[in-house]
Formats: sequence, C-alpha cells, structure tokens
Amino acid sequence: MVKDGKGPEGITILSRERGKPLAWDVTVQDTFADAHVINSAREAGAAAEHAAINKYSCLMNSHIFYPVVIETAKTWHHQAVELVKEIGKRTTNITGDERERDLLLVPTDVWT
Repeated sequence: MVKDGKGPEGITILSRERGKPLAWDVTVQDTFADAHVINSAREAGAAAEHAAINKYSCLMNSHIFYPVVIETAKTWHHQAVELVKEIGKRTTNITGDERERDLLLVPTDVWT
C-alpha cells in the first residue's frame, strides 16, 4: 500500500528482477500548486520527484517499483521515462517497428 492507503495501479504476477514483482502507479502532480511552485521554479521535475519519494517509498523494499509521475507542465519523472522506454523496446522486439518507443513518448498535445 502507498501512503494514501491505496495500492499500485498495476503489478506483474511473475517476478521481474531480484525475485521481486514489477509494480507501477500513476499520479499527476500540479507543477504550479503552492506546495510545488518554488521547487519547480528551481528544477524541472521537482514536483514529480517529490511525489515519487514521498508517496511510494513504502513499496521500494517489496517491489521493483516504477512511479509513473507526470507533472501538469508535462515533465515526466525519470523512472516513468525508463519504464515507457522499456515497454517500447520490448514492443519493438515483437513488432520489428523501431518507432514503437518514440510513439509512446510523443506528447499528447501533438494529437489534438
């Protein structure tokens, strides 16, 4: 369970690495919220990093955990990018399409 009493968004059934299951959870942080604006002004991704450390720290010992934290200013937590790149790499291995990873990382405003 994460600190708010909820479980992660998803978890693998089979162990991924080091005998632990892979888990992930998605959260969106408001970059410009009063609690984050000062740190966000100093460093891009500060709100995402804060959420990854504070919300998910209790899962780190029992899972290979990827916090999928995205800020409203479109900054992704570095572990979210790692997970999406890995999914894209594995999808490319299946389909042979080298664009798989890049299509997963395309900003959504491109589609609107």
